[in-house]
Amino acid sequence: MTQPDYNVDVVIIGAGSAGLVARRAAERLGATTLLCDGGTLGTTCARVGCMPSKLLIAPARAARIARKASALGVHADTLRVDGKKVMQRVQSERDRFVRFVVQDIELLKESGKFLDEYVHFNAPGVLQSASGKTIHYKSAVIASGTTPFVPPPYNQLSETLYTSDTIFERPDLPNKLAVIGAGVIALELGQAFAALDVDVTVFSIDENLSLLRDPEVTAAYREALEQDLRLFQNVKVHDAQESKGRATITWTDAEEKDHKESFDAVLVAAGRRTSFDQLGLSAIGIDAKSPKDLEIRAERLQVGNHPIFMAGDVNGIRALLHEAADEGRIAGENAAHFALTGPQDVYKYQRHTPLSIAFTYPQTASGGVSWSDLPDDAVTSFVSFANQGRSRVDLENHGLLRLYGDPETKRLIGYEMCGPEAEHIAHMLSWSIQQKLTVGAILDMPFYHPVVQEGLRTGLQRLAKALGLENNSRLRCEEGAPTAERENRKYEGRSACEDA
Repeated sequence: MTQPDYNVDVVIIGAGSAGLVARRAAERLGATTLLCDGGTLGTTCARVGCMPSKLLIAPARAARIARKASALGVHADTLRVDGKKVMQRVQSERDRFVRFVVQDIELLKESGKFLDEYVHFNAPGVLQSASGKTIHYKSAVIASGTTPFVPPPYNQLSETLYTSDTIFERPDLPNKLAVIGAGVIALELGQAFAALDVDVTVFSIDENLSLLRDPEVTAAYREALEQDLRLFQNVKVHDAQESKGRATITWTDAEEKDHKESFDAVLVAAGRRTSFDQLGLSAIGIDAKSPKDLEIRAERLQVGNHPIFMAGDVNGIRALLHEAADEGRIAGENAAHFALTGPQDVYKYQRHTPLSIAFTYPQTASGGVSWSDLPDDAVTSFVSFANQGRSRVDLENHGLLRLYGDPETKRLIGYEMCGPEAEHIAHMLSWSIQQKLTVGAILDMPFYHPVVQEGLRTGLQRLAKALGLENNSRLRCEEGAPTAERENRKYEGRSACEDA
């Protein structure tokens, strides 16, 4: 029998955020590993995602601050956006982040732990590379990520077509940009370009915006967005043609009016797809057209009972950087356990409370139980930031926070918001949900004055009243202290009066 080119405990397919963490996790447990990736290195986050998008949002935020300064009595010189300098900084800082990742992978390659080729399954326990190398493994982690999806009719475009993988390569800002999609990536980039004096039009086939599903929060967010850009929702795009360096899009809007308009560039941010069909999973008895067809347990990340684990964007569970890292650890450790001691040692892991943030203006955030999954008896409350003290002081007074509570346990179970300080408020709320705090216990925390978080307190007070917790004074140490709050003390490992 021909000897394989590689013989390892755990093979990892994909050198992105999840794959890199999976390799380290498996090796910490003593497994031998091989990391395989034939694509461009640098992780989606560093090269085309989190970091370059924030590098574009940073000058957009500066431009926004400069524009509103006169309302505060501060008159700056005439605002001028240097598009070439903006893109140069995006690219140079992006390359710096990428360089750190690539350097680590180069060290792995020198040690024989990295194969810079695409691989596919050839038989149970066997992978084959594009050049014909064979890899024998005991377990595998699939962390092959996703790539931008370009649906028709935009796939007819070439010179004017951009995706989130290519838009950051532009040498300058476009004059007029069409953005296809209204998800997080589309709106973060579209609104940033708009703040940098680009004429932006966003097209969406439905009513969803960003990561929001609560209709009241979505309505408040839509109102804010439309101050910066043109937004067409529920559209039917009929055609997209390219001529002389410009793209012409023909569409019908929600009111059945026909439109035809030309743009310098078209950014398609209508979702991402896996390269699932290229993995050859049928060779190991896994027949599925997409990850949705697979039985993947989120707590184990194992595909059925196979020695295969899926982590990161490819599994379609939670396509976020911090989740990809968490899943890489879970998949890597479980793959190592499977390889070293057997399937009986594949463990369930406690997942973090969901937390999602979009860095638009205003920011959006959601966490815990989503609006779409709320039980019928869930109790809700709200707070508007329109007249919230600190928000008005800073001219950031827009947006809405909605809070969801459980009437039985009196706990906060979820939220959605758009508004100022959303990235910070979201962390506070998701931490509270993960700690299983009641609304009363959260209100027992300190709230400084004057801060935006006082708006959060107002929303929590309304939720407490709706839950029947009208007396939200400091915890009492008598036996008659509110039951749900005593339960929180038990959850924290303390008695109701231990530190009273």
